[in-house]
Amino acid sequence: MPKGKAFVIVGHWNWGKSRTLRQLSDGRRPGWIEIAGTRVFVKRMSNDDIPKSLADFLKKIDPEIKVIIVIALCPNFHEPYAKTEAILKLLVAKYTPYFFVLKKCYSRSEEVTEAEIRALRAIGTVEVFQRRAEDTVRAKALKHLIKSHL
Repeated sequence: MPKGKAFVIVGHWNWGKSRTLRQLSDGRRPGWIEIAGTRVFVKRMSNDDIPKSLADFLKKIDPEIKVIIVIALCPNFHEPYAKTEAILKLLVAKYTPYFFVLKKCYSRSEEVTEAEIRALRAIGTVEVFQRRAEDTVRAKALKHLIKSHL
């Protein structure tokens, strides 16, 4: 079975991932959108919202039907409830991952660590968005990443 492409917005809890995806989909509910003439499936809920939901989504998804997906991920490798490692294993079995890391939290001073970024680089392409920015700016940068790998 051929692999699909997964674009993964990465950040911790309350970091701006869902707001960025809402802007990417023009405020519409999650589901199918079009980017550069290509159908893309967007799932907003991250593993820091409902870990089992994201894992179940990846278990059931067929990359021949949903060829290109956009999902959100919290890189809580040290917290077993987040199921980060299990989710990433499910992801790479079916998709080639492209990670869009929100390095800085939008509203606080926290950052995604270099160790977390290294763990993602070990399994896929990583682009690090280095600055605090409005959700519209983050969505535009994510869309550019997606277009560059379609």
